[in-house]
Amino acid sequence: MKKGIILLSIWLLATQLPAQILGDNPEIGNLGLNFTKKMRKADLYFEYFAYHDAARLYKQIIEKEGATDTLRLKVAESYRKLNAQDSSAAWYAQIEDKSVMKPIHHLYYAQALHYTGNLTEAKDQYQKYYDLVSMDSRAPLKIEGIENITDYYIDSALYSLNELGTNSPEADFSPSYFQEGIVFASARPRPSLIKQKFKWNQKPYLDLYYTTVSNGAHSVPLGFSKEVNSKFHEGPVTFYPDGKKMIFTRNNYYQSKTGISDEGIVKLKLYTADVSPETGWTNIAEMPFNSDEYSVGHPTLSRDGKRLYFVSDMPGGYGGTDLYVSTYDTTWSKPTNLGKEINSEGDEMFPFLYDDKLLYFSSNGYGGLGGLDTYKTWLLEDEAPGVINLGYPINTTKDDFGLILDEFGKTGYISSNRDGGTGDDDIYSVLLNRIIVDAYLVDKATGEPIDGGILFALDKTTDRPAPILKERNMIQYDALPNREYEIKGSKEGYYDNAVVVPIGELEPGTERISVKVELEKIPEYPPLEIPGEIASADILLIENISGKRQSFVLPMDSVYAYKGNENQLQTALAASNIEVGEIIRISNIYFDLDKSNIRLDAQEQLDKLVELMTEYPNMKLAMDSHTDSRQTDNYNDALSQRRSSSTMQYLIKKGIAADRLERAHFGERQLVNDCGNDIECSEAQHQFNRRTEFQIVSY
Repeated sequence: MKKGIILLSIWLLATQLPAQILGDNPEIGNLGLNFTKKMRKADLYFEYFAYHDAARLYKQIIEKEGATDTLRLKVAESYRKLNAQDSSAAWYAQIEDKSVMKPIHHLYYAQALHYTGNLTEAKDQYQKYYDLVSMDSRAPLKIEGIENITDYYIDSALYSLNELGTNSPEADFSPSYFQEGIVFASARPRPSLIKQKFKWNQKPYLDLYYTTVSNGAHSVPLGFSKEVNSKFHEGPVTFYPDGKKMIFTRNNYYQSKTGISDEGIVKLKLYTADVSPETGWTNIAEMPFNSDEYSVGHPTLSRDGKRLYFVSDMPGGYGGTDLYVSTYDTTWSKPTNLGKEINSEGDEMFPFLYDDKLLYFSSNGYGGLGGLDTYKTWLLEDEAPGVINLGYPINTTKDDFGLILDEFGKTGYISSNRDGGTGDDDIYSVLLNRIIVDAYLVDKATGEPIDGGILFALDKTTDRPAPILKERNMIQYDALPNREYEIKGSKEGYYDNAVVVPIGELEPGTERISVKVELEKIPEYPPLEIPGEIASADILLIENISGKRQSFVLPMDSVYAYKGNENQLQTALAASNIEVGEIIRISNIYFDLDKSNIRLDAQEQLDKLVELMTEYPNMKLAMDSHTDSRQTDNYNDALSQRRSSSTMQYLIKKGIAADRLERAHFGERQLVNDCGNDIECSEAQHQFNRRTEFQIVSY
């Protein structure tokens, strides 16, 4: 079995190949070397998901009859289905006439190249797919990920991984905490006389196994339960907090009967079971939202056992497999899709709910290192917090999935088919070397929370925004012990403020801290603080659509900040008998939909900045770039990053040194109006959000 095949065998139409149709039928099994019949047999293997046999037979035909591009494509697709991405990429590369490839095949080829680490060729194939299917956000997200590949390695010290010694040569994956150890799925050989194999890949079916953990050591895994393990697949499982009940994934096999869809496919279902001291696991029953026509699986429960998150390819989703939630109140509710802010056009799977509001999951639909990457997001009712890639070493170019954490969020496990493992998919222990920072925006005078403000964290060591989770007046992020962070807060009617978080000065062993960013209200008439006497001065006004504004007095070659608006400044200057000269107004710049190039109207504002910064060589500028709410969070993060880059490059080309410029990108997280997801707005309203804003940070 190739590494990672378990992911596909779990989700892509898991079934047994009908023996009467293929090799076990003597009439078809002894077709001999007749080309037409042999091709028909290979196509039947492929049609009925026996991709291992299909690839073998296609290659036999090529060896005897010669290769065609159509045959090469079939071999490439067979290996893709087996998740043998090296072989898939090699066969795609042999296709001479690419016209035999459908648009989706360029995406598959790109994913295979990405998986094998061939980033240059992968980027080219993603671009070809995007040129053909521009509405699919996966390609631009993958391209952006490749162009910024080093970003995924910046926080690599956050995690330490070690492979478990209990892994087998087969697939071991998706652990779940139970009693004094973990329960996991494995394709290791079953201790039975009948050795059934899954036709998809000619490997054993999955069973659940249990290993105890003592002082970091894991016991020899044993079969979890003969009542639960069946002749088909048993996969990811979750347990109720008291350990007396479980929900597990299994093929559609119940009470010794196999359920089959209208297409003749054995799908996946979720089942419950209760534990009894006398009889073990009993009362196995189906979840009410199961169906013979689609798969559900990969469960994870809330602490009270009343919210169940899982994966399904049921109709109405956004991609191949999506994340859903069902709530319990005497019975389980109809599943609700978690929405397009979490679910992509690709596959989301292996969710894990931590602390009831932080959801970890794996996906191949966002930008990342390749294969399945692991992400996290907060589950909030009134806002979309965004999806964060956990980066290396949690993620690699291969498949990384099934992350779970202990109740303290300090240790856990992850599954991966990364290079260097014992078998196909292997389980690794995880140690988190992080310090969790909770930052709150509060009123300095009253100490009360300030809602509706802007709060973000800047990693001063790497000079980039820290990936944050946001909820109302607070943010949370993972800090590294050797980094310096600055948390900035702002709100209209208040002075901006920034707090430096002294991570390096914390006591050893500190795991979590809280930080308050206090904002002071702007008085009605702030004082004018200019030393000496001056007769006249220019005024500089930085005016952003978000309400973030700055006022400066420019007497001669000096710069003085004023903590008030234009009217207040004019009043203060008049009271001091200072004549106002030129009023320089600089506003944020705007971008066209899905574009990052600098428009002509934006050049006018940028040129004024160039003139200003040339005249005042000590002046430094910060630029924050944004998007509207259309497209996904990750796509908009990448788009806003491109906008900040093009803004910065324009100023550099005009002679402004790069060390005088700071830039950050926020995607759609700081909209200036109510035009959020699924809200109908005019193009003019959306335009207000597609912007880069400016702020003078030193002078």
